[in-house]
This record gives sequence, C-alpha cells and structure tokens, in this order.
Amino acid sequence: ASIQTTAASGFGFKNRIINGDMRIDQRNAGGTLSLATVGGFLWAVDRFAGYVDKSGISGTVGQSTDAPPGFVSSFAVTVTTGAASAAGDQSLIHQGIEGTNVSDFGWGTAAAQPVTLSFWVKSSITGINGVSITNSAANRCYIAAYTVNAANTWEYKSITIPGDTTGTWLTTTGMGIRIRWNIGSGATYLGTSGSWGATYYSGPTGSFSTTGTSGASFKIAGVQLEKGPTATPFDYRPYGFELTLCQRYYIYNYKIFCQQGTSGYSQPLPLTMRAAPTATRTGICQTGSESVPTTSTDTNYMYIYNATLPTGGTFTLSAEL
Repeated sequence: ASIQTTAASGFGFKNRIINGDMRIDQRNAGGTLSLATVGGFLWAVDRFAGYVDKSGISGTVGQSTDAPPGFVSSFAVTVTTGAASAAGDQSLIHQGIEGTNVSDFGWGTAAAQPVTLSFWVKSSITGINGVSITNSAANRCYIAAYTVNAANTWEYKSITIPGDTTGTWLTTTGMGIRIRWNIGSGATYLGTSGSWGATYYSGPTGSFSTTGTSGASFKIAGVQLEKGPTATPFDYRPYGFELTLCQRYYIYNYKIFCQQGTSGYSQPLPLTMRAAPTATRTGICQTGSESVPTTSTDTNYMYIYNATLPTGGTFTLSAEL
C-alpha cells in the first residue's frame, strides 16, 4: 500500500471528515470504552463513535497508538468475546457530517458531485466488508464495499461514490451525511453494494463480523472524504485547528465561576457550537453547600444560576450529531 504523506490541495477544507487522523480524544484521553454497552454511541475518539446493539459481546473501543505510516493514532475495536448477530442487529463505527460542510456536493440535485472516501484499515479477519453512506432520514443509502486482503496488516482503501441526484440531503447544521463502517451486522442491515437505494444498510452482503468473532480486532485511521473522483494525499491540519473543529460538537471541562443570585450568570463559550449544547456538570467549585445549578445554553453562551446557594463548576458541553 502507498504511504499518504501530505496534502496537495492548497485550499480550504478538503477533508470533510473531522479528526480523521484520530489524534483528538477529549473524553477518554486514550482510554477505552466497553463493547458491553448496548444501544448507545461509544465516543472513543472525537467525532467517531462505536455502536453495538447486540448483547453478549465483550471487549473495548478506543484510541490506539497502532497506526499506519504517517499517523500516530487509530480507532480500535478489540473483541474479547464475540456474539453472532441476529438479522436485526448491527455493529458499526460512525461519524456524522454537518450539512453546512457538504453543501457544495449538491446531493439531491441534478448537479450532484462524486466524492472519494479513503482510509487505512487493519483487521484480524480477511474478506469483504464495507461502509454505508446515508442521509439524515436514512432513506437514501450507498454501500461501498472493500476487501481486507491480509490479516493484521495496515491496508489503504479508496472508494469513489457517485453523487446522489435524488433524496433530501440537509445543508443546514443538521446531519448532512452519515458514514458508517460495518463491524458486525445481521442480514436485515446487509445489502447489495455499488448503487444508491432507498433502504438503509450498514454494509454489503457477505461482510465478515468483527463483533461476532472472539479475539478479533479492527482498526481504521487516516480517514478522508473529499469531493471528486480521485483520492488525494491526506489533509493534515494543525492540532489546534483540528481541536477547534472537534469543539464545535463537544467541549470537555468547560469552567464557569461560582456565583450566587437570582439574576444568574452568563458566560460566552470559547466558540460557536453546532447547536445549543447539552450541559452536564462534571466538577464543582467548592465543597459543602453548593447547588446543582439551573443552566441553559445557546450556540455561543451558557447561562447558570441558583437563587440561594453558590453554583458553578466544570461542565461538558455536547452538540454531537
């Protein structure tokens, strides 16, 4: 496989995937999450989540230092105990792309443009697997198949996807494009690859199952989605810039000063988030008689108050897709 070294675009936001090199991990700082968590997103690195809706699986998802040439991190799935998927089960890796970042694709119109998805994959299982591309309503879907040729070896994959001329594709701050790597789905979620259709699938028929195989592992890195029919070198961006892109969707340990009073306290966020975030307090300003505050948020500020007790602390703010 060829080594992807540096971007050659010379312009703007070539790679529409955020954190495609898996460097940013605000939530876990390189730690892992349990695959035994059923039916919820496991945000193992920023903007990438694992998902399993089959019980009986044990293992982890998380950031790994095992990476292909030119990269230092990957998204890793490690299965200790696998469980075969029933027809209606699915397991996958997910990133949602904001509609404002893909509006120039023109999908849903006669001027729809092709895109190319490229990434590195390392799997303990060889054979066919795939990636699904869907809209927000999951009623337009394209399955892109690829083949893992050698076990436990980093391989570079590039798949060109024709633009969809029909369907509704959001160009707002909502879900513009949903990308999902299949890691173990049942027959209901496996279909024919290579064309657009109205039925949602997560992978191609005949896909191998990572989550169905005890001792299996699956990793991806260097993920890029770009407009056009050809894969170009990976769009390396400065760490600080990539972190800012991630923080539009999730901010870790945002601090608000302790205060008290009926009028409350408003504090601007460090950047404008995709939507008014959900605020969850993770730390307090002082021990003792401090309240759980009343909070409200907008895309660029947070409002907090309690009428009788000191309030404030550290918060996580989530506006994920």
